[in-house]
Formats: sequence, C-alpha cells, structure tokens
Amino acid sequence: MTPGLPVVTEALAVAGVGLRIGSATAFVGRSDPWYLPFIVEDGFPAGCTSAIDVEVATSPFPPCDAPLLFDGGIAWTMQPEDTGYRLCFRRGERLTPGEARSVHTVACSDDPTTHVKVYAEQDVEPLSARPGRLTNPVRYPLDQLLLMNHLASRGGVIVHAAGVVMGGGALAFPGVSGAGKSTLARLMLDAGWADSLLSDDRMILRAAREGDVDNEADVVAWGTPWPSDARVARNACAPLSGLLFLVKSEQNELVPLTPSEATRRLMPVVTCPWYDAERLPGVLDTCAQIVESTPCYEMRFRPDQEAVALLAEWAHENEDG
Repeated sequence: MTPGLPVVTEALAVAGVGLRIGSATAFVGRSDPWYLPFIVEDGFPAGCTSAIDVEVATSPFPPCDAPLLFDGGIAWTMQPEDTGYRLCFRRGERLTPGEARSVHTVACSDDPTTHVKVYAEQDVEPLSARPGRLTNPVRYPLDQLLLMNHLASRGGVIVHAAGVVMGGGALAFPGVSGAGKSTLARLMLDAGWADSLLSDDRMILRAAREGDVDNEADVVAWGTPWPSDARVARNACAPLSGLLFLVKSEQNELVPLTPSEATRRLMPVVTCPWYDAERLPGVLDTCAQIVESTPCYEMRFRPDQEAVALLAEWAHENEDG
C-alpha cells in the first residue's frame, strides 16, 4: 500500500495502468457490471507499469479561486493548482436563470496524475442519513479523465471506438456517436464473436511497451470499462492490426486511407487534453504513431452479417502480414 493512502477499498487495472482507490469510508452498493472485469484482488498484473493512487475523503474540499483552464459544459471544469490541477464535477439539474450548478465532487491531482485526492459529494444532505457509507466516486467520467491525463505522457490515448480481436490482432472502429459502433458490436455478438469483442464505445490505444502481448507490436489496443448500448467492456488487449473508420452505407467495403487522411478522421474521436500545452505534443506523437504503423481504412457498412464476414476475411488475409 502507498504510504499515506487509506485502506485500499478497490483496485482496478485498465490498459496497463493500476488505480488504487483508498477510502476511510466504506463504499455502498456494488460496482456496475462492466467494471467487474477490471477489478483486481491480488495486486496489479505484470502489464501494469504505472499507477494512480486515489484517496477519497468526505471532508470539505479546500477552496480554489484560480481561473478555469477548461469548462467541460454542464458536467465538469478544470482549474490549475500549485502542484497540478483540479477537476470539479457539477450537477445537471434544471436551474432558474442566474443560479449556479452545485459541485458534488472535486478531484485534486498532481501534474503527472499519479496521486489524486477526491472530495466526494460535499453538499449532499443524504450523507448525514447514511453515515459511514459513500457511493464510489471514482467512476465515469472521473476515472476516464484521470486516465486521459495519466496516459497523455505515457504513449496512450482514449478513442471513441468499438473493437474486436480477429486473426490474432485487434481491429478498432473509431466513430462519433451514431456512426454505428454499437450496431457493429451487436452484429458481431449475433455472429458468435462475443468472446473476442473488446468494447462497443471506447478503446485505449497505447504504444507497445516491453512485456506487452507481442514484442513486435507497434500499438496495442485495450478494452475499457466504459461501454455504450451493447454493454461490451472486456479487460483484454491485442496488437492493433487495423484502424477502420465507420461510415454507414448501402454496401460493405473497405477503402484504404493514407496516414494524413486517417489522422483527420482520428483527431475528432480522440479524448485528450486539447487545452494542455504540455501534454498535447505527446498525444499528437502517439496519434501519429498509430496511423503510421497501422493499416487504416474507411469501413462503409450496412447492418447485416456480410459486414462481419468482410472483416473476418480481411483479418484472415492479413493475419501473417
């Protein structure tokens, strides 16, 4: 256990990053089912080469009047701190004109996002009605934002993409909301690929590290605990063998893309700290490595099993390539 961290209440392993969550207050309720594959009981697996220690407190959070670095709209804001940054999460209830949204969670992190203190639900009356019990606050979107910042300087990016392992490699299907990620995932489920699916909404793509699944891989694709409608969230990884950008069409076909074309498609679906001048260059380098080392296509598809057959055929043909 890290010195100074309360008793570790839960530990997660996501894309080679360990999250140790410590709290003096017990968490109430069970984890969402899609988090269960990522919970570890006996220490982090060998593939975890870095970690984020999170301390959860119910004491009042310290005030901060620093200007905003970023305003995420209704949900959250970011401010600078002496040794890092602060994330404030706000409620989305309806407000009267001029009324400010209340803050329910504040996370104060050091700059490399390795040590975080979370002040949970400070303005919630029901806490007094259930003393000693707290809902685990280190869940979406907080965990995703912490991992986004942690990975930015460690060769990793979070991508809005579905993913499946075919032919020994991972195919990632980036796309904005409505592009067809969950639709394609359901087609694969119906076709018997349930045990090979990694995600139906968000993937983590990382530059390969020593000890990863394939010593010759350039980029490794990981499932995450943040699914969409098809509820696919698998804690597994494979070398990235194809990046296929989804486009709904009347026919099923794969159209090759140049690295520059693929970059233009990838940037809008990467979740990264665009507002952070120090982290952004590393993110851009990672994205460049992804598109330059991976075959990239526009996948035009219609929602039928021929789309899955097209992918299986492509994966088989490129398995040794």
